[in-house]
Amino acid sequence: MPAGHHEPAPATAADTRRLYLLRHGEAAPTRPGADPWAAPLTSRGRAQVAELAEALAGLRLDLLVTSAVPRAVETAGILARRLGQAPITEDGLNELRPGQVLAGPPEAVRLAVRQAYRDAGLPGARFLGGEPFAAFGQRVEQALAAILAQPGWTRAAVVTHEPVLRLAMARCRGLGLAGLDAFEAATASISIIDCPRGVIALEDATLRLANGTRQDAMQLE
Repeated sequence: MPAGHHEPAPATAADTRRLYLLRHGEAAPTRPGADPWAAPLTSRGRAQVAELAEALAGLRLDLLVTSAVPRAVETAGILARRLGQAPITEDGLNELRPGQVLAGPPEAVRLAVRQAYRDAGLPGARFLGGEPFAAFGQRVEQALAAILAQPGWTRAAVVTHEPVLRLAMARCRGLGLAGLDAFEAATASISIIDCPRGVIALEDATLRLANGTRQDAMQLE
């Protein structure tokens, strides 16, 4: 899906809620043998998130949810200080856990990860020998459905990770785990899903923006 792609859809109706899906800022590289979840944001990543927070400051967010992974929590904390909305932690939105930390040239690592995504729909497939894709898909869909089922909000932001964002966008397009390879989510990117009230299944929602910038998101307001 190209960066900044807009779904040609009518203007948001009064009875439609908007979900902003945000990827955390740039994180430090993971060293071999280290916990891939422990990597903090880089200084560039913190700057990315600060710019994102400034762009979103004009929005009235009713709910801010983050994964429990440190780089997402750090991202949500920066957003919370600017938006005045305390984040809620949701483990179901955590990163897809690999069985190994890949090392080597960046292009080789990207190709290995992309191949893993391509195989995600195969029976018993695991992410680089780690978490089963089927279990990952189930926990993410349950977490997002729980957010959509919460009453009292019109605009919510979710801070999470690229595999989670790929899955959410794929499900909006009616795709299963095999659709993980069809989407991308850059660091500090914004994707937007519009959901009629009462809808808790992503396949019944509308993908309005995929892998967009803060400027793209503001154009949809």
